[in-house]
Amino acid sequence: MIDQKSYPSVTKILSQTKPKEDAEALENWRNRIGIEEADKISKQSLDRGIMYDKFVEDYSKGIDIPHSALKSHLDNYTIVSREKEVYSNLYKYKGRYDCIFDRNGILVLNDFKGSAKKKSRYWLKDYPLQISAYIKAIEESGVCINWGMISVILPNSIQVFTFDHCEIDYYFSKFIDRLNQYNYESASR
Repeated sequence: MIDQKSYPSVTKILSQTKPKEDAEALENWRNRIGIEEADKISKQSLDRGIMYDKFVEDYSKGIDIPHSALKSHLDNYTIVSREKEVYSNLYKYKGRYDCIFDRNGILVLNDFKGSAKKKSRYWLKDYPLQISAYIKAIEESGVCINWGMISVILPNSIQVFTFDHCEIDYYFSKFIDRLNQYNYESASR
């Protein structure tokens, strides 16, 4: 039996099987604005994500946070768990989710994403595949997650995208396609 720790992560699977047009679009963007500017923007994005993660951590500890929209968003839920690693023994992958919320007995797996500007549902790209993989791994343990949610944290607001079970099943089938591609390409190396 393969050790769970050696399973590929959801993030690795999705990054290594990214559609060619998405990878090309990123490379074109880097070339268009310049490598130095692209690196600067990427670092700002990473720093923003670290800051937002700290805000959520502080909130979960009862510490006041300076982002009023995020605080208002979090006030709607009870945080059940944060930053836990999950494994799918059935499909042999692992991942680490951001947060499980409870709202009136309904469990919601939430993934936080930071952004400098608003996103459309189209621009979520692989995020729904990511949360569907986490949800299905959790469900293997017998816990029913009722909804998936992506909370995009903007400088002064929050965008919320929710996913019901039908949508989660759809995106999970897309994730499994990518997992199969990843396994095939890994075996070919």
